[in-house]
Amino acid sequence: VTNERAWFLKHFLVWPDNGVVAPAQRDRFHAESLFHRAARISRCDREPLPTLVHQDANEQCLVFEDAGPEVDGGAVLTESEVEALAWFLINVHHHSQSVPVCARHCSEGIRRWHAARLFPAGLAARRGRDYRWRQRLFGEDVEVVSVLERSREALIDGGANLVHGDFVPGNWVRTTAGLRVVDAEFSFFGRPEFDVGAFLAGLALLDLPRVVQARAHEVLAQACVRYDPGMVAAFLAVHLCSMLDGGAAGVRAPSGSQALALYRRAVAAIRQRDPSLTLPRG
Repeated sequence: VTNERAWFLKHFLVWPDNGVVAPAQRDRFHAESLFHRAARISRCDREPLPTLVHQDANEQCLVFEDAGPEVDGGAVLTESEVEALAWFLINVHHHSQSVPVCARHCSEGIRRWHAARLFPAGLAARRGRDYRWRQRLFGEDVEVVSVLERSREALIDGGANLVHGDFVPGNWVRTTAGLRVVDAEFSFFGRPEFDVGAFLAGLALLDLPRVVQARAHEVLAQACVRYDPGMVAAFLAVHLCSMLDGGAAGVRAPSGSQALALYRRAVAAIRQRDPSLTLPRG
């Protein structure tokens, strides 16, 4: 902080692996710095993305504009804020296709980390509490597991769209300057349905009113980006189960009955290839 302006300094440290080897600090530093570079090239670096003003590769630090203190941390998202988040994703996914190949970050290690975290192998042998909902999900019928496996392969293969990689409630920050999306350290170029699934899973876990969640579905359905509904449903389900297993920053853990209802709607979405089936009833 100076007498003229303030900044956020982000220093990358060792990430706890929670049983899955996490990407190194340097990989996450490069992923986030290159995410902002790609967003700038594709002209998606305006709100709600904070401005990256400096980076230091030697110290693995990023310096961002300070958008002001966080406000209304406990307040639920409004319909207009959810709509703004949906359009942010759409713009990033659409315009990033114009980023030259030489400016894209492959981040194969990060994609594989996501796959290992969301689609862990050997679930039957891992009876810990951390995997109970994913154990249940991967114990469903052959059709569900087949869709999940195709989504896992698509994640590993990558793609042409810039993906935030951690588009969850804990990274949507309401400040005095407005809503900000932060922490793109797990970003990559890949399938945009990965972000959409995380977004919708986060909204479902926040237990927002139906009209608010429905607005996100409406905006995404009308987007210029043609999201694959089946893949969105698959990523929604695995993101939701991961959040239920390990908790999610920015949300309260649901009760057992609420979690079971969310889970059942997510499985129905996979079977019907329709992510809107996860909307609250009524």
